Amino acid sequence: MGKLTSWADKNYILSDSLSKVALLNFLCVLVGAGVRFIFRHAEELRPDMQNMNFALMGMAIAVVRVLLTAVIFMLSNRRIKTVIANEGFADPDKLKEEMNPAGSTLLTAYSTRKMLQVWGVILVAANLLQEFCSRMYQNVMDQLQSYYIGESMASNEAVSVYNSTHGFKYIGMITALIIGFFVTGVFLNDRKLMIMSAVMMAAFAIAFGMFQMFTLRFADRSIGIVWTAVIYYLNNTVVLFIFSQYIRKTHHC
Repeated sequence: MGKLTSWADKNYILSDSLSKVALLNFLCVLVGAGVRFIFRHAEELRPDMQNMNFALMGMAIAVVRVLLTAVIFMLSNRRIKTVIANEGFADPDKLKEEMNPAGSTLLTAYSTRKMLQVWGVILVAANLLQEFCSRMYQNVMDQLQSYYIGESMASNEAVSVYNSTHGFKYIGMITALIIGFFVTGVFLNDRKLMIMSAVMMAAFAIAFGMFQMFTLRFADRSIGIVWTAVIYYLNNTVVLFIFSQYIRKTHHC
């Protein structure tokens, strides 16, 4: 058990990777918020995505986020491969009894590598999907604007459409994150994580179907808050970080 304890205590590879990505996502959100504030349109109700300066900066931020996320998981995968090679965990059944003492849900190094691969695909794909959906949604809103002959997107009708359809932009991404949380719960045999996944999906569905856009004033500007976006970004930053710390302390992975 000495080798196992040493590995578990010093190599929180999965949780470290997820926490780094959560912090990276949070930093990108802050940078994006700053860009929105700097390049915001004079028309207060006009969607920020129709500001070309913000669109270009958003693309640059997305590229950096995707590349850094990929690097984090590539380095973590290399690290776990070294652990497997050096400490003899290549065979997932080799230390089956030792790796699961008294019903512990501690992941083997082999299983940790599989979870790294799952989360790497989910988070990199979610970031790519976020950028793709943003561009496609922008095209839809641009086409919608062209239908309002003699009117601008600041019209109440257009803003209402923007609010009611904005959730479609996040469905794929939030689903990917929830699948990641749920699959981790299955790997760790943790029912709390499975229940959390269901609650998150229900919260997004309720926000999408029932909540209206909330407008607040900040620095003499009106800021529209779409609740589906809030839920997604919270899951991609705060929830992901708390999740990483939970599996670190509870499951030592």
